[in-house]
Amino acid sequence: MTDEQIQALHAIAADNQGMLQPQSVVETARDPDHPLHDCFDWDDGSAAEKYRLVQARGLIRRLKVMVVLQERETQTITVKAVPHYTSLPTQRGKEGYEATMAVVTDTLKREELILTAMRELLALRRKYQTLAELSEVWAAVDRARAKNQAVSA
Repeated sequence: MTDEQIQALHAIAADNQGMLQPQSVVETARDPDHPLHDCFDWDDGSAAEKYRLVQARGLIRRLKVMVVLQERETQTITVKAVPHYTSLPTQRGKEGYEATMAVVTDTLKREELILTAMRELLALRRKYQTLAELSEVWAAVDRARAKNQAVSA
């Protein structure tokens, strides 16, 4: 994103009482001379197809499967809804989504899934690092990351 595009987004927010609303961004960017214009696909046919792909991804992500977990030491049974399909970074744009149970039972794919989860957790930390209330969460992430690195080594 260029400095001009960043400034344009700030200007749109300023015109809307500090709120940056997607519909305001799109409406402003319709002007072919606006710095944000080229950030959008203005061909309705291809834009509609891209949106249908976004909708399909959403449908896939909403599909859940119930997993029964049993804690060996305490014999506690837990039932959790987990994503039925998972998209690994190495599969995106090629193979698509794979059954989560197949991913977690394949050593290499499981490692990739764990690395992806860690990257996402670290991104969340960067986003919310100013919230002291989450310091225990970040400490748990650090412990899990250290444990995973020790196992991988």
